[in-house]
Amino acid sequence: MHEIVRGGKEGEPGLENVVIEDNIVNHAHGGFVVGSNTDGGMKNIYVHNNVFSGTDTGLRFKSATGIGGLVQDIWIDGITMKNIATDAITFDVTYPTGNNSKLDTSKVPQFQNIHLNHIVVDGAQKAVAIKGTEGVPVGGVDIQNSVIQADTGFTAQYASGIRMTNVSIMPKAGPLFTLHNSDHVSLDTILYPAGTDTFLKLDGEKTQNIQIKNIDTSLVAHPIDAGNEVPNDAVNGAT
Repeated sequence: MHEIVRGGKEGEPGLENVVIEDNIVNHAHGGFVVGSNTDGGMKNIYVHNNVFSGTDTGLRFKSATGIGGLVQDIWIDGITMKNIATDAITFDVTYPTGNNSKLDTSKVPQFQNIHLNHIVVDGAQKAVAIKGTEGVPVGGVDIQNSVIQADTGFTAQYASGIRMTNVSIMPKAGPLFTLHNSDHVSLDTILYPAGTDTFLKLDGEKTQNIQIKNIDTSLVAHPIDAGNEVPNDAVNGAT
């Protein structure tokens, strides 16, 4: 999907009740893309059993203040990706909008109930990239039962309310997870490659409530690499 439909009846999303399934996408800008205009609202989008090969990105959610709105109840299941040029999964609320002086700053991107399940990635530049802002954090996202092989791992700035359960992230280099000023992030049953140097790299004084469950981080040379500004109790559950 690209450039969301605006409008709809008062109080109703401009786009809802859409099913996208059984497709093969080759060498496009993205496999499945939401935005950049989301101010009309989106709801009840089902994306199933699709293959993305050689696309610039895989699953991409992009918007910005001035053109943003509520995107909710997105169900993505059974996605296979191969040779993705940049990010396999990306959320960005800082997408360029041109002349900012004409934008309605009350239109803010908001994500709720975004569910990604059974995602298999064989090759990407980055596994997951989340880019929020201090005023507009990215949240309401859960990723489950997935395997992601990429050059680098998971990065997030100003993320709040991210859950990952039973996910294998297999980067070639760098930390598995890098979080900047992010909170309420749950990592449960995460698998990682042998020889991983850093499991979790943290910075930012607002980083807090990071939950690690069912993960033996003792196998990593540096389970947690936290900057001096990160609160001492930011992480719970690490071994």
